[in-house]
Amino acid sequence: EVPALCKGLPSRSSSVGLARVAFLVAPMRRMLTQEMHQALLATGRWPLDPTGASAASAQREASQARALRLCSGLLRLQRVDEAQSGMESPAPAPSMPSPQVWASAALAVPLIERFHYHFSRHESELCRIDK
Repeated sequence: EVPALCKGLPSRSSSVGLARVAFLVAPMRRMLTQEMHQALLATGRWPLDPTGASAASAQREASQARALRLCSGLLRLQRVDEAQSGMESPAPAPSMPSPQVWASAALAVPLIERFHYHFSRHESELCRIDK
């Protein structure tokens, strides 16, 4: 919506509007990602709580609903960023890889952290070439 509105403005105003959108995207992405991680931790299911302690059912459901809303917020923000980027450079480079979905990348962070903990630490028994 916002990039489309900027497109209808005169060229100078359009470039200022697009610059402001670009300025806001990174902090908003960081904030939504952090809030999503907190909501997921509150569910006790992502990442799975190893102690077995879990939140009450109503609290867990509220946390899951909040995490889903934050995922959809990240998706909307990514669409705004892609629309804004497309307006700045209408012809994407053919060698560009397909972009990642920000919400999926945020969901993968706990898995990546645990993988590095178990397999990439020098102190780990699993961090050996022969295994």
